[in-house]
Amino acid sequence: MKPSWKKKWLAALRSGEYRQGRKYLRQQRKGQDRYCCLGVLCDLTAPKKWANLRTACSAYAHDSSGSDMPSRAIRVRAGIEIEDAVALADMNDTGCRFTTIARWIEENL
Repeated sequence: MKPSWKKKWLAALRSGEYRQGRKYLRQQRKGQDRYCCLGVLCDLTAPKKWANLRTACSAYAHDSSGSDMPSRAIRVRAGIEIEDAVALADMNDTGCRFTTIARWIEENL
């Protein structure tokens, strides 16, 4: 992962500014935006690319299983491999908190 994006992403995950959600990069629940850890990365790299949130889906990309994933362009920009993105999505969606995910990113990317 590119060091400059890693630093920004870790700071954002630890900031408390993003409410954590599951299954979608970004969704709106009860009037509040919630983000997957990868949605935080998307918001940092391309904040103006979100689709209409009434559908609770993003305008980024889907992997072959239909799960929300950052687009290839965002992954290339940040320097994150698809395998790492899948692992992070799994961590996020199985209940790992942003602080735990940030520690994993720090140690593995």
